[in-house]
Amino acid sequence: MYKFLLSLICIFSIFQTNAQQRALYLGLTGEVQMEAPSYPGFIGVQAKYDFTWQHNVQATFGLNSDNSSYIGADYLFNFLEFGDRFNLYAGAGLGLEFYRKTFDTEMPNVTVKVEDTFQQANVQFGVNADIWKGLSMYLGYKTRYYIDHDSLDPNYVSVGIRCKLWN
Repeated sequence: MYKFLLSLICIFSIFQTNAQQRALYLGLTGEVQMEAPSYPGFIGVQAKYDFTWQHNVQATFGLNSDNSSYIGADYLFNFLEFGDRFNLYAGAGLGLEFYRKTFDTEMPNVTVKVEDTFQQANVQFGVNADIWKGLSMYLGYKTRYYIDHDSLDPNYVSVGIRCKLWN
């Protein structure tokens, strides 16, 4: 019984020390593909949850300038910290892009509706900076791989700002 109570106390103390490192952020994000002639991009909202200072997950929902919307989830790993304000991160994730567009035809009262869903995997790296109490900015580079079409789409620049909701 003594060992059982001691193990419960140890587990409880581990959760207590980790709980002070956890934080939930909510913010705005944007991405632009730097290679395309029209520079398509999206703007959206993002939620990020820190398990520890190194391990994070984030969820993103955005609307594209190309008649599509995006939803995705990523795992981020902070691998280098410069003081209390800057850190470098790398991550990977999965997402879905929903494309929808309506075209008018030359025939009267006839339109064509195109809808498609693209599955994608992405890798990313960047820098995150705490700029003020509970406010952070990030700048990153992302490469997307479209699973359905077996195509690689590099050169996305992402930028965002997040506000800490609770710690």
